[in-house]
Amino acid sequence: MGRNPQRHHLLPVSVVQGVERLLQEGHRRAKAAQLMGVDWKTADQIARGRHIKQRDKPCYVRCPGCGGLVLLPCLLCDLRAKQSQSRTLVDIAQRPPDSVS
Repeated sequence: MGRNPQRHHLLPVSVVQGVERLLQEGHRRAKAAQLMGVDWKTADQIARGRHIKQRDKPCYVRCPGCGGLVLLPCLLCDLRAKQSQSRTLVDIAQRPPDSVS
């Protein structure tokens, strides 16, 4: 069976956390792997803190402008602000010049 580099993405975070918990409880890596249904190599990666699902994730927060779950600054709100500015400039440019008498 060949190595599939994309396969690690299929492992649920809950399984990674389960292996971590079993290792913290004192189980050997092989036993933790067996109990969680993963390969011992995966349990070894988790034990070393090198599994891809253990990497720091970006911190998503609620945008105060649109309420979306985003990385700040919110791109949607920035785009909306720029569109609003653009429309204002177009409106100003399309106004007829004041008649000076």
